[in-house]
Amino acid sequence: MKILHVFANPKPTEESASKQLAAAFFGKLVEMNPDVEIENVDLYDDPPPFLSYETYCAFWYPVMIEGYTTTDKDDEAMAYAKKHAEIFNSADVLVIRLRCGTSRCRAF
Repeated sequence: MKILHVFANPKPTEESASKQLAAAFFGKLVEMNPDVEIENVDLYDDPPPFLSYETYCAFWYPVMIEGYTTTDKDDEAMAYAKKHAEIFNSADVLVIRLRCGTSRCRAF
């Protein structure tokens, strides 16, 4: 089983209780279930690039903007999106970890 763990936390692990808790949890999970594979995606280490409207159109509707040629930034943004879509699609389980301060986190 492959688990995709997505999080965004700028703190180093030694200063982050949530990173330490996640590392302990996933470490124990893998110890108890050796067939489990964890894929970590830290959006602070690998932030998504900005997608302009033109890039979005080139990615999803390349025939709609006649004569538009993608830039290097567009190509990088599209490669990032494709890479992360492949990671997402290959996962069996998705874990999204959010930072919740006491006054900012509300139950849904």
